[in-house]
Amino acid sequence: MSTTEKQPTDADSAYHDTVKYFNGHPITIRYYPADGLALIKTDDHFAQANGFNSIKELQALVPGSERYEWINAEDLAEAFKYQRQLRQSNNSLIN
Repeated sequence: MSTTEKQPTDADSAYHDTVKYFNGHPITIRYYPADGLALIKTDDHFAQANGFNSIKELQALVPGSERYEWINAEDLAEAFKYQRQLRQSNNSLIN
């Protein structure tokens, strides 16, 4: 899981939060319209929606992740894309 390198400043702090449900869990998304930055809150709901018992359990698998309360949605999408590619590569090796 990657974190955003760009952190919003006071000058562009105009954002809005929205909640979407994923696997039955409320996921908070913070959107900064000025630059199109979308961040996802990493909390227990996020962890549980992704198959973990808690955010602490997820953070134990990703060293350093406990420093971040939000992750960049684009980074998360890239991680999922990479994960799918790895699965496809592994499946082609097995078959």
